[in-house]
Amino acid sequence: MNSCQRLAVDKQHAQIVSISSTIQPVDPLAVIASFRRPRKRYFYFGRQCTQETVVGIDTALNFTGQGRKRFLVAKELVHLALANIIKVGDLDLPFAGPHFFCQFTFFDEGIEPGFPFSPASVFLPRWQVARSQEQSVAVANLVVDWKTDIELLAQEVWQVYQKLLLLSRTGIAATSSGETISTKKREFSLQPQIERSTIDTAAFKSMVVSASQAIRDHEFEKIVLAHTIDINALKSFEPLASIQQLRQQYPYCYVFCTHNGMGQSFIGASPERLAKVQHQQLSTEALAGSAPRGKTAAEDAYCAQSLLSSAKDLREHQIVVEAIVSRLLQLSMQPKFSIQPNLLQLPNIQHLHTSISAKIPEGLSLFDILAKLHPTPAVGGEPQEIAYQKIRDYENFERGLYAGPIGWIDDQGNGEFAVAIRSALLNGYHARLYAGTGIVADSNADKEAEEIKLKFQPLLDALTGVAEPSKVPDL
Repeated sequence: MNSCQRLAVDKQHAQIVSISSTIQPVDPLAVIASFRRPRKRYFYFGRQCTQETVVGIDTALNFTGQGRKRFLVAKELVHLALANIIKVGDLDLPFAGPHFFCQFTFFDEGIEPGFPFSPASVFLPRWQVARSQEQSVAVANLVVDWKTDIELLAQEVWQVYQKLLLLSRTGIAATSSGETISTKKREFSLQPQIERSTIDTAAFKSMVVSASQAIRDHEFEKIVLAHTIDINALKSFEPLASIQQLRQQYPYCYVFCTHNGMGQSFIGASPERLAKVQHQQLSTEALAGSAPRGKTAAEDAYCAQSLLSSAKDLREHQIVVEAIVSRLLQLSMQPKFSIQPNLLQLPNIQHLHTSISAKIPEGLSLFDILAKLHPTPAVGGEPQEIAYQKIRDYENFERGLYAGPIGWIDDQGNGEFAVAIRSALLNGYHARLYAGTGIVADSNADKEAEEIKLKFQPLLDALTGVAEPSKVPDL
């Protein structure tokens, strides 16, 4: 850290020393619960099926922006930040080195005044902890300038590592309210009692009827319409307890939570990957076309086969595949994918799914790919620009982070982003839940209402701690 300080003096610019250290295996959720503080932001991103989770707490650097060039601006700001970061420690470990946590709203501008999240937000956390399989790594990203007390900073780092060691032994962390989250057993005592929920059923079905007629009139090919449920509780929602339940019940989903440090959190369990980059290889996917799971094995098999043979769902899915492939070709990539979709089966719903992969050309970054792919027809529509505008015409609420890209990118250009669907915005005693459904020419309003009801279920369960289908209001 002393050499970093000397460099800061020489360059007349603050430097960041990024210290990566192997630690005993620790649950990143317990780390957030133990380290979070009022007015400090935090970020959780993980997928249980891959046994990979990374979290960030507090802020070393933060960038926000908006507009059509927001991904390009984010790319440039990360590049500039890396020029002033010195990396030391166990850098060969998974998730070692600085990771920038990113979130982007669905729309690039025109967000309603006072909305608690910016159209583009990229931040480098002060403290970062990740777990990959049975390995854990802690990263301290520390801002150092000419006036930094190096001895005091070193003591703080030592105290943090001692606290992490204790967490690795106990697996229990205290929340800000004094209650505990145990990561070694299932416990949902933090969930609030729901006071009321509201939904405008007629308005949603009217949107579906109007949109499907517009498609038959050849105004556009497909559109995804979202709906919201607003619920109030008798005490504040606890996002970490909800995350605990989501990751247990939906291990194949990307479970995420971003807290802005001002009291608002955005959480979700998304089955949809937007982009993963590792060693110049891109992995993305098309996820569109849905059906419920059956109550028995025979009923489940029937639902699956019906989905695989549904002309409506296959067409909806093919629109997404063709759009993603076309956009990757525009980036000079040669995507590989299967001709026929398979099934992605979640506990309460199943989707048509096609994996798409490609080698990334030199000079192309993950931010470039995000800019080209977002929004895919799986959450927007086709043609892209027309559907983009029509969504604002049909919907009477702010999408915010719903269906936007959320994830991370590291100092090597590797990263992973999910599409922030099956999500909720938490603000004290109030929560707004989001879910959407794809509309094509032959969509049926009643069936689409039933589908969106299934998509609300994970977050309603996670916010109440009880899995009861009756929790979803009739649509």
